[in-house]
Amino acid sequence: MADPKEVLTQVGSALVSGGKALLDNIPVALIPFGTHLKTEQRMELFSPVSMHKQFKAYETSAKGPDQIKLGSKTPFDDYEKNKVKNTDVFAEIKTQNEKENFGHKINQPSADTKDNANAVKKALEDILVTDAKTTAAQKEYANSVTALNNLLHSKTPRYPVEAVASKLQEANAAAKNAIGDQHKLEKDKLEALFKDDDFKTKLKTTMGLSTDTQLESFKKEMETTLDKAHKDALSKFESSVTEEVKSLHTQAENERRRVAWLATMWHHSNAMQKEIARVAELNKKGQQTAATTISVNVKENGLAIFENVKIEDLEYMEGITGLPMKVEGNGKYSMQLPQFGPLYYNTRHDNVLYDLTSLASAVYATGANSIKMSVNHKDEKWAMELGRRSFEACLRAGFQEGTFPDPKDPSKSLSNITIMVNGKPKTADELFDTPDLQARLQEMRRVAAQQATQRKNYIENPISKTTNSDVLKNALQTEKAKVKDAEAEAEKQAALAQNSAPAQTL
Repeated sequence: MADPKEVLTQVGSALVSGGKALLDNIPVALIPFGTHLKTEQRMELFSPVSMHKQFKAYETSAKGPDQIKLGSKTPFDDYEKNKVKNTDVFAEIKTQNEKENFGHKINQPSADTKDNANAVKKALEDILVTDAKTTAAQKEYANSVTALNNLLHSKTPRYPVEAVASKLQEANAAAKNAIGDQHKLEKDKLEALFKDDDFKTKLKTTMGLSTDTQLESFKKEMETTLDKAHKDALSKFESSVTEEVKSLHTQAENERRRVAWLATMWHHSNAMQKEIARVAELNKKGQQTAATTISVNVKENGLAIFENVKIEDLEYMEGITGLPMKVEGNGKYSMQLPQFGPLYYNTRHDNVLYDLTSLASAVYATGANSIKMSVNHKDEKWAMELGRRSFEACLRAGFQEGTFPDPKDPSKSLSNITIMVNGKPKTADELFDTPDLQARLQEMRRVAAQQATQRKNYIENPISKTTNSDVLKNALQTEKAKVKDAEAEAEKQAALAQNSAPAQTL
């Protein structure tokens, strides 16, 4: 995991310059349902329910993971390349002579056992040959992955990453079943060999086994060894494909965060709307500069205006009170809260929490799962209170308590949420160190757990307005047919090229 995103919050170092927009001073029309919003309702702007609604309204802005090449076909190809194909798998099995194992007996037989050893080796290698059905399944898997990759990056129509990931899981399951069938076939064939008297006689002679009891014990060793090799191969396949599906789901979740946050801020203020539109236009055209005044059509259906907007590209950002956030670069953001401000502090609204949550949610929207939030103030009591509100802001934004391995030293752990107060790290227990504060912390955690459940539900049960399972299923079948046709044509052209090549003369 990458280093936690840095959030530097300088408090009270200077007065806010005149003319800075505060939420109480901007038109409520710029705030969704602004005329009815009270303190907790305003915080709902960043709630899972609200963010999900924003995402659904703008989900055509979500794009496929261009930086991820949906896989590859390598998991099944790697399985076939590395699967058990010869008697080397049995090499370490001990014979009656402890100094000579199966590998020695089968590969370096004595003159009088050579013919029997070769016959045993041939019989065992025959049962390990890849079945035609497995080869067909491998080809089908490759075609499915190629087709899904094409659909993932399709522009028209657009298919949600979650839906493509679901189909990839189906392809993985089918491939896993095919591998399981191959393994069962090999075990059944091994069992059949031990019912063949000729094979048993030759194996006993080759391995120096004198009794049927010794032969039965040797058979069990071979079965155990083959079974272990099968489990290892299947485990490697599952690990490989699971990681790929996980990457897709992570990308889908990051897109959900990005689009939802941009949509929320788009509807929040004219300044954010103009900046988002500017970056969208700049990235769309690939220009070095873009006009600062852009006409924005907010009435079009199924907006995809955020497709080319990275949060890191925004040069201007602000919280929901209108207080500017400074983009420091390299994942760092800062915000300077006013030292004095009747309209900021003396109000029924918790503007400090609003802005700290705005800041944390911006970092969360970049795809970060960990955050370091620093607050500084000469009044230690107020600094600690800012630390507590920062902790709450992180929870509200979506960050979860817990740890992850330190990238610099995997034996150590770092906190998902790190709160620095006047340069010193503070744990939750240090921030909330009285019974009343502990009760406040427990309420924060209750709300955070509830919201985490909501987020998980939205992620695991996506209901897309742009596609459904039947549409994607049909599209996948059509795309697979195209892939097969393209491969057939490529093979045809290769054959023609080979046939038309001039004959070499000796």
